[in-house]
Amino acid sequence: MRPSLGKRSSFSHFSTAQQQPISPQQQRYPPGWNPYDEEATAGSSGPHTAAKASRYSASAVPGEAYMWDQSAQTSSYAPTSGMKYAPSDHQLPRRSAYFESTMPLYSVSWSTPAADGVACLAVGTCNDESKNKIQVVHTEGNSFNLAAEASVPYPCTKLAWDSRLDAQGKRQFATSGDCLRIWSYDSSKGFLQQRCSLSNSKSGSISPITSFDWNKVAPHLIITSSIDTTCTLWDLNTSSARTQLIAHDQEVYDVQFTAGSTDVFASVGADGSVRVFDLRALDHSTIIFDPPKPPPLVRIAGCPYDGNILATFAGNSNKVLILDIRQPGVPIDVLSQHQAPVNAIQWCPQSVVVGGQRKRLLASSSDDSQIILWNTAVPGDYHLDSAFTDSAEVNNICWSASGDWIASVTNKGVQGVRLN
Repeated sequence: MRPSLGKRSSFSHFSTAQQQPISPQQQRYPPGWNPYDEEATAGSSGPHTAAKASRYSASAVPGEAYMWDQSAQTSSYAPTSGMKYAPSDHQLPRRSAYFESTMPLYSVSWSTPAADGVACLAVGTCNDESKNKIQVVHTEGNSFNLAAEASVPYPCTKLAWDSRLDAQGKRQFATSGDCLRIWSYDSSKGFLQQRCSLSNSKSGSISPITSFDWNKVAPHLIITSSIDTTCTLWDLNTSSARTQLIAHDQEVYDVQFTAGSTDVFASVGADGSVRVFDLRALDHSTIIFDPPKPPPLVRIAGCPYDGNILATFAGNSNKVLILDIRQPGVPIDVLSQHQAPVNAIQWCPQSVVVGGQRKRLLASSSDDSQIILWNTAVPGDYHLDSAFTDSAEVNNICWSASGDWIASVTNKGVQGVRLN
């Protein structure tokens, strides 16, 4: 029998002390405010709703990578400023810092550089048929080249590299889909091999895994979410499940550990709520966001700079919600600059210096073909820092380990864009 969903309680014992919470005077939205209420959103005086997002490249530049101006005709895409030459009217040039697969792509992750300085992108295809691939791409400067690939039966819902090397000194990464798979990659030989697959099949059927998170403090721990309403903690040292709990009333779509913790994690799902759990006290959980008649929340991202801050977004919504677990109930900020539904969000893994200014960046991508970078350095004052446009809807994004590159997934390709 699976454990039942625990009681909901106060959240004081989960809090960390990276930053002071926003004071009531700084709170942008009143108690009980619903971010999905269009009239309430229209009446907001926040800086993110003031103007339509422009397609520009402020402090994000291609750095030998092409960013296409979507306003141009299909046959004559023009590179943005900083390009060395213009494409002809009949044939697009070979794009640098770019990889194109034979099938549509979705999942993507950038590894830390190896001793030789070479980092790897891993991408997963999204094909309706039962024929999909995991592909490893070497990224050396502006050269993105396929190095290895393997077949999987179903599309990967998420892909993430381990920050460590395995016992044999090889890189490894995980993928989710029909099960949780751990892969080993030998970059010297270009050899990719599945190490193990993990799934809960006690009920006689296997429920698809919607997402997972690799713990940064204890990398042998991975937590997964599933459409069967559960979250499962896996121990890679024993290739077994440590614990499983019913996390939501409906399907769970994403899960992530909070920064610096091996015990506290947050999840979102089809019931539209954000819930936080502590593995040390699974008889209690806290719902920090659960508005009336909410749409499903599809992704969650924990801030790496402050374990109290979470970002999430709903399906078919252009809004990114910023939550503080110390102030449940109402978002502390709503980022609504996108002109079409948001598809992905990811925090830059570390603060970066851009244009001489240190920034803490959150990236979001959308069906409006834009990636927006939000500067979150000042609590309560998250603002649009820069934006740039790709050639089509941006289905997914990921940062490089150093935070100076971001990868944009559109259609069959992944484009690397370097920050100034």
